[in-house]
Amino acid sequence: MRNIGFVIGSFHMGGIEAVNKEITEALAMKYQVYLVNFTGEGTYMTPNEDVHSIFFPKINKWKRILISLAIRGIIPINWQRLFAIQIAHLNALIEQKNMESLIISHPMVAALVPYLNLEKTKAIIWVHSPAEQLEKEIVGYKDIFYRGVKKASQIIVITEHDKIAWIEYTNKVLFIPNMLTLAPEGNRISDLTQKKLLFCGRIDYQHKGIDRLLTIFESVSEIGWELVLVGTGKDLKKLKKALKKIDTIKHIEAVSHRELHQYYSTCSIFLHTSRYEGFGLVIIEAMAFGLPVISFNTTGSEEILTGKYGILIPQNDIEQYVVELKKMMLSIETRRVWQEKSLQRSKDYLPREILGKWQDIL
Repeated sequence: MRNIGFVIGSFHMGGIEAVNKEITEALAMKYQVYLVNFTGEGTYMTPNEDVHSIFFPKINKWKRILISLAIRGIIPINWQRLFAIQIAHLNALIEQKNMESLIISHPMVAALVPYLNLEKTKAIIWVHSPAEQLEKEIVGYKDIFYRGVKKASQIIVITEHDKIAWIEYTNKVLFIPNMLTLAPEGNRISDLTQKKLLFCGRIDYQHKGIDRLLTIFESVSEIGWELVLVGTGKDLKKLKKALKKIDTIKHIEAVSHRELHQYYSTCSIFLHTSRYEGFGLVIIEAMAFGLPVISFNTTGSEEILTGKYGILIPQNDIEQYVVELKKMMLSIETRRVWQEKSLQRSKDYLPREILGKWQDIL
């Protein structure tokens, strides 16, 4: 069997981690697949035994500080020296496993492509951030990142919007949307009768808009629904402090991927409040369970919902978000109309539709 490798930042809970886990497990039926945890952090999204999971050594506290400063452009740093251990491990893996393709899902690792021995290996950079956000993320190492892009064989983007942005820079770009990683067993979709709103995502106030989520829920609280909030992350302590004053929000800190079925199938509306999003995997998961979706407009949500399959709200227009949410909360008929649209759209992201595109380039 041919050997292929995927590299991600960690195995923590998150959309990038989830889609890498699912696609490597699916491809393992045809290839020998290796999934590299570049920082050695996290176990939540560890793939099944069909995939060879490789944990690189954890990065110590002081090096993490240096990396953080370098990424933000605060200090200049020698990227090759900073990641010498990881580069050595990647090169050893490429050589020992005769790796045909190496798919890289983190811009920090993409910047190391110039230092990898790729004479017989196709390097594919899988970009998950929207083009505008990516420019902010790589501000401290933009030159070396684009050197990696130049050396790579292929650039994969996950929205048509980003394909247009990337075509201006390279003709090696290919659009492959993320595939659905979680779907109901049988036909266990939501019956839309439970007075429960659902949010799933990383607890990151700025990125995921947790502050806006709480404000929106406070504005509709008189209707008497509950908010089910599933997730963990760097702002967990801040969230827990805020929730001490609210008894109508149920927070589930960490659940297995399979346990998410319960929450998707027993809630009635899905809320997405991110300020930016390259895709929005939780949106298509919620849609597969028949949940109507309301989202602020991001690159990802606009691509998925289009305004036809879910309700898009202009960024920061909390007042309009509340208006549309109240309409849906007060009318099960409205929820059922949007449920049909959700189910229809989710079929476009079924694994069989996406895996063929990956196999074409591997």
